[in-house]
Amino acid sequence: MTGDYSYQMDSGFTVSLPVCLLPPVETQVDPAVTPAFTSVVANAVSDWITQQHPTTSGQTQVSFKLTVFGSNDKQPLLVVNNLFQAITG
Repeated sequence: MTGDYSYQMDSGFTVSLPVCLLPPVETQVDPAVTPAFTSVVANAVSDWITQQHPTTSGQTQVSFKLTVFGSNDKQPLLVVNNLFQAITG
């Protein structure tokens, strides 16, 4: 799973900066249980925002990409792009 921060400059150009990269971790699939990696990603993004104090103007957001692999697979089973949360001041 990856996370990045983006904002739009006055010129209309969008700037995107990497925030976190979670290496592949084995996770059990159980709809009744929140996967452990979600708190790791949330904490990494929260720490980055606290340390960097990013701008909140210019359509700012934190975006995520989730790639799911099956056991021992080299190709992804599922890729979810552009999961995002707007950042407001």
